[in-house]
Amino acid sequence: MKPVMHIGNNPLFSRKQLIQLLWPLIVEQFLSVLIGMVDVLMVASVGETTVSGVSLVDSINHLVIQVLFAMTAGGTVVCAQFIGGKDKKNAAKKGSNEYFILSGGAAYGNAMHQRRTQGILDTLASAYNVTFEKSTEELSMTEEPVHIQEGDLKICICPGYISRDQFFEQIKGEYESDQYDTVLSVLGISRMADMVKGTRLGVIDCYSETNLQMFASEDLQYLVGKYSSIIGPSFAVMYNAITGHAEEFRPRGKSFHITQGFWSSDSREDFEEKYTLASSVEINAYNYEDLQKVIREFNPDASYDDLKALAEADTFKNALERRAR
Repeated sequence: MKPVMHIGNNPLFSRKQLIQLLWPLIVEQFLSVLIGMVDVLMVASVGETTVSGVSLVDSINHLVIQVLFAMTAGGTVVCAQFIGGKDKKNAAKKGSNEYFILSGGAAYGNAMHQRRTQGILDTLASAYNVTFEKSTEELSMTEEPVHIQEGDLKICICPGYISRDQFFEQIKGEYESDQYDTVLSVLGISRMADMVKGTRLGVIDCYSETNLQMFASEDLQYLVGKYSSIIGPSFAVMYNAITGHAEEFRPRGKSFHITQGFWSSDSREDFEEKYTLASSVEINAYNYEDLQKVIREFNPDASYDDLKALAEADTFKNALERRAR
């Protein structure tokens, strides 16, 4: 069969291959038109008004179908361009929901990493409205790489500390063996920055100089994490204890539990704004004036309720309000 398309001297398709691609499209268009004809025939006996109404709706329906077809065709062209250019990362980004999750030490007794990994899985399950065969708690503690496919959602959970060579090689092998459009990590990922370049990256870590540089180089797109000055209220607790005021800060004579949240950033500008209050020595989220108000040695009226209120006013907005005062 004579080839009809060439790149240089190399034929892309023969005439037979083009016909094989063409006839399904012809059948599809015929069925699309046939739907409208059948609709009209079904209501023809009812009256002219009904036929006119069905015809009008059929035109709108046909328009919607063509718009969706155009979007599908456009997406196919974009993906084909990336695949043809050997750019697998961008091809995946344009057409999939594939997540590579680094669970860190979740499988090795690190409760913080386990809760973070479980939180990521719970969020994905809710966002994609899927249910995994195993519980998210069990999946978060896997000791070996696990692959999950639920509808359009594809996940690889890979355990291990990136800083350790034996884990790093396993993680590298898993990541390079498939295509992923998003990497989510429960720990810092600077060692993998070059490997995942071009892929969307989100981490649960901290407001550090390293992550600031990753935002600046556009390697990091999202961060949720703790900040250095968040430790301020804990320092106040210890100061009260070592200066003989522990009992005044023990509600009902028992130990207490205070919850603090993380900050999040999705741009370099947002990260830089929060980084100042997160790590500055002079101006930060909890400065010495804030802490003196909840330390008995400096404020005889300081109470557990005051300490709790200060610690749990942990949002960036709260910090800005304190510094404004």
